[in-house]
Amino acid sequence: MNLNFILNPNAGKGKAIECMEQIKNHLDSLDITYSVFTANNKQEAREIAQNLIDDNHRTLISVGGDGTISTLLPLIVEKNIIYGIIPAGEGNDFASCVGISDNAIEAVEQILRYNIKNIDYVDVDIKDENYKTIKNVPMCCFLCAGMEGIIEKPFYKDGQAVHVQKFSYIKTLLKLMFGTERYHFFVTINGERKEYKNSQITVLNGGEISSGLKLCPLADMSDGYMDVVIVKDATIKETLKMFDEIADDNKDFLSNPYVEHYQVDELRIELVNHDYMDIDAEVHKGRIIDLKVKKQGLRVFA
Repeated sequence: MNLNFILNPNAGKGKAIECMEQIKNHLDSLDITYSVFTANNKQEAREIAQNLIDDNHRTLISVGGDGTISTLLPLIVEKNIIYGIIPAGEGNDFASCVGISDNAIEAVEQILRYNIKNIDYVDVDIKDENYKTIKNVPMCCFLCAGMEGIIEKPFYKDGQAVHVQKFSYIKTLLKLMFGTERYHFFVTINGERKEYKNSQITVLNGGEISSGLKLCPLADMSDGYMDVVIVKDATIKETLKMFDEIADDNKDFLSNPYVEHYQVDELRIELVNHDYMDIDAEVHKGRIIDLKVKKQGLRVFA
């Protein structure tokens, strides 16, 4: 097996570079050949991956966080590449959900054992208000719409949405309790179209979002379903209770009267009064979102 590492040197505020040095020392001690390719931005990462695939490499390893995974995932699933991950970002939700060690040496040992796990991913078709496809994105972990604090309204640079921040417990809590902006959307599940106002929706493939927040402990990346969690307009008291339950990994959160939970393999979301969403820590713009589970369509070392 060729060990080709794509390193994001900006990931984890230097953590990725440190992890890569540990791995290099470890592989050198084992007399194992490897190559390291440094990608300073998303475009470079995609070009490196494409060049390796064009040279008939069937495995790729990224050293970075969830953002690095989001960048490479379209090529990974399109070309049916076996994917190795060294978690080294600020957010490593995907690796955690799959069962990849957060220790760099242990993570590379998982790859060396060549244990391949087939997991689901979600095909996300993002459309404009006229139902014309804007882009198609593979989702490995989560999609959020209307969760302020996890996703803030982005600014746009050269026509591209720029992600603002990740999860802030206190800030999210305050905005949910006292925020003035409310979210309005429709959801179609099993042919039934329902309207929601003053609500938030999160779709999960794995149980975690935003650096370890276990919003849905029941979610399983290999069950052929995505978990849909809708939090409706709640009182301050209920909001505090829900946050306590999430922080304690308490499954009772899903049975709260202000929460709806579904397990489905297809879903449509129609955004009414906003046009942005967070998919695996990357901001995307659109109005209509069609999601479909691709069962065991992603192969990873785990």
